[in-house]
Amino acid sequence: MTETRGSWNLERAIVEHWRDAGLDESFRATWDDPTNAEYQPLNDGEARPEPPGPYCVYALALPRVVGNSSGTTPETVNTELAIPLEFRVHARTSGRSSGKRRAADLAALVAGAFDPQNALPICDDAWIRTDRGGDYCQRLGNDEWVWIIFYEVHIDAVYDARP
Repeated sequence: MTETRGSWNLERAIVEHWRDAGLDESFRATWDDPTNAEYQPLNDGEARPEPPGPYCVYALALPRVVGNSSGTTPETVNTELAIPLEFRVHARTSGRSSGKRRAADLAALVAGAFDPQNALPICDDAWIRTDRGGDYCQRLGNDEWVWIIFYEVHIDAVYDARP
């Protein structure tokens, strides 16, 4: 029997790709204490407790079915899912540079790792492509900024076709 797939495979792929790209180290290198292991640079949905230095929050939205096709066996069907993905890079002004500049620099690293030419290691399913949306910066307070990057990830998910 084929296990039903879902966006949790993409969740795993995002975390694995983030780590393989060395983004934890890149973010921690900007912290006052780069050895601080109490906090994570990458957070799912929200950062609680808030990390001490620049950090990133990612979120997936509701998948949209783009199309279906026959599976490799009569018991399966392949479904192309388009899953919106958003990264929010948070940074505060430090003695070295503005929060906006820090957020922009780190957002560029995230974009370099996740932009369309980079396949995601999705287990059990297959990565088709990543479409890059827009990005923008927003001020959150006197010295905090967030740089937001939008994507849509297309995956080929295998589902059990039996009733």
